[in-house]
Amino acid sequence: MGYLFLIVCSFMGGIYCRRASNNKLMIIQNYLSSSYPNFYYELSVDRFDIGQTEAFAFNLSRPSLKDKLDNLDDTRLKELLLDKYFADVGCIFFSLGAVFFFSLLILVL
Repeated sequence: MGYLFLIVCSFMGGIYCRRASNNKLMIIQNYLSSSYPNFYYELSVDRFDIGQTEAFAFNLSRPSLKDKLDNLDDTRLKELLLDKYFADVGCIFFSLGAVFFFSLLILVL
């Protein structure tokens, strides 16, 4: 019964972190569209026909944009990106925890 509780808690933690990550992405998108419209337009270019929000998230994660983000020298933007990074890491951590506890449950039974 304890393993089932840990599985449910890990699963809910993963869902919560995923929601927090999506929320931070929307905040970053709104912040960039109001503060840096040209940079926002560059990030919103949909090259693969996947949708504007998905293209924004994909382009934001590209390593080639790290220099451009550093050149903006905006502390609020860096804090938002760091919060999104921690939410993504939390989502991975809780998902792996759920898989681990589920594996333990199967091995114990």
